[in-house]
Amino acid sequence: MIYDLEKDILKATAYKSGYVNEEDKYVISASMVAKEPLQNYLSIVYGKVEADSFNDATLGSVFHRGMEIIMHEKRRTDDEPGIVWGIEHSMDVELSNGWVLSGTADLILQPIPGHFEIRDYKTTKAYAHTMFKKDVHNHDYTKQLQVLEALFREGNSRPAIIGSVTLVCDYFIKDAKALEFEKSHRPEVVPNRMGTEDVNASNVLLGEIVEITNKLQEHIEGATLPLKCKDTWPRKVKGHTIHIRCQLYCSHNKVCPYYDATTRTSVDRISAW
Repeated sequence: MIYDLEKDILKATAYKSGYVNEEDKYVISASMVAKEPLQNYLSIVYGKVEADSFNDATLGSVFHRGMEIIMHEKRRTDDEPGIVWGIEHSMDVELSNGWVLSGTADLILQPIPGHFEIRDYKTTKAYAHTMFKKDVHNHDYTKQLQVLEALFREGNSRPAIIGSVTLVCDYFIKDAKALEFEKSHRPEVVPNRMGTEDVNASNVLLGEIVEITNKLQEHIEGATLPLKCKDTWPRKVKGHTIHIRCQLYCSHNKVCPYYDATTRTSVDRISAW
């Protein structure tokens, strides 16, 4: 019998979502803030979902684990110590309504004293990168990085970031065809909140997250569902319309009352874009 390495990889890269902890404090992560209310409702109510087979999220997690090792090695051997400020650096802050906002930056660099780069890795298809560039200001990944900046300025654990910040979405393209023409690594600088480095912008953003979580709590405690997710990037696949956000990007779609099992076969075949 051949040892099943897949089980070990899936266990080590298990997706973790929002949850209610033992102290009954609600938790929302930076990556959840820009998602649809229904996605976050399902995530918080049903907890984490562990994959039973390889998917794109698994491969992305393996990439993150590999980068963590690479950057730790760089920190040990770099001729310019101090540039690598944080690796998989986590922070949390308790909001005014009792919720906890948490987040982890894949990498934080300090190329010069007083200036930081908060970076987030994305392993995607070229198409997803193209869609990102079409609407950088409103993209989920941009909002996620903006929330991370607010979190690292206002978080209750130290060290926190004091100084100017550049936000970078590190795209790594995995399409063999696309790589014939362009490099895999395509770093994209995204705008800071309200186009400014003013630290007060962090407080404004945290206030908006309080409003988001207040509405979520009303649904959770009232056992009412948020509205159905807005469809983004609808694609035709073998005669079916695949609604990207609801069918692909929702890890809890199988427990969603709006889930359409009849299109799942097509969804499984196309993976993420």
